[in-house]
Amino acid sequence: MDRTDGNRASGLGWDEQVRIARSQRDATAALLAPPPVTYNTAPTPQPAPVPGRREACAALDERVKSLDSMGRAGSLHYDLDWVRRERKSARDEQYRLRC
Repeated sequence: MDRTDGNRASGLGWDEQVRIARSQRDATAALLAPPPVTYNTAPTPQPAPVPGRREACAALDERVKSLDSMGRAGSLHYDLDWVRRERKSARDEQYRLRC
């Protein structure tokens, strides 16, 4: 059986079969294509300055200094794990405020 005999059996000519196959291929490629990449060119808004931020930063700095002195005093008067947690909390707050 040659190619022309198969075409007659389906009722479609060779060119018509190629056109259908190409359209199916293109439709499948469109479905499987990744979404287009978009880039955000707008600047990221900076947080508004918080009133009293300097005072809060200064208070947190004093808190960290106080906790450091507690840690240097040793475990006779203070629980060092608590001091470590409190110091980390103060430093995290400083970072959040961008001190």
